Amino acid sequence: MFQIKNLRFVFVLVVLSVYSCNNKAAQLKLEKSLLKSLKKSLSNEDIKNYYEVKINFLAEKDDNFQLFYTEDYLLSFSEKQSIRKDFKGKKEFQEIIFGLPENVFPDRFRIDLGSNKEQSFIKINTITFSYKHRAIVIPKHLISTLFVFNNQVSFNKNKKELHLTNGSIHSDKIYDPYLTCSPQLVRMLFDL
Repeated sequence: MFQIKNLRFVFVLVVLSVYSCNNKAAQLKLEKSLLKSLKKSLSNEDIKNYYEVKINFLAEKDDNFQLFYTEDYLLSFSEKQSIRKDFKGKKEFQEIIFGLPENVFPDRFRIDLGSNKEQSFIKINTITFSYKHRAIVIPKHLISTLFVFNNQVSFNKNKKELHLTNGSIHSDKIYDPYLTCSPQLVRMLFDL
């Protein structure tokens, strides 16, 4: 009786591990296909010797974005490894560009979506990560797939826009809406 239970347990483990391996292989194949569709080659005039992040967005109120990056494969973001850019609110799309220092090769990013508590939504058209002659261009419909949002951000799939929690509702909490790279995006950036 004891051996039969052990055999069943071993059988279940083998089935789960085979399924898990097949599932991981399928996921990696899907990621490579997705990466191939998002990767772009840059023309000679667009080549930079440093890492660049561009955000094409619409925000109607004056605000700022802050880009954090790490090089240690940890989620330890700090002000020392960040760039902050202010922008004027507009009713049309605009672009903000973050140029990282030379010889910095980030593995993870966090994008803080401003400090203006009256900014209720932001539409992001694309987020582009580029280095030298290669770029990954993430379109709006994949933002919710390739980024993880904190609890102050939600994604409206119909309107393809990020909704920000109004800071006045949560006055006891720090207003800090942000998104970070999903594990899938981290792997894709590694191949950039």
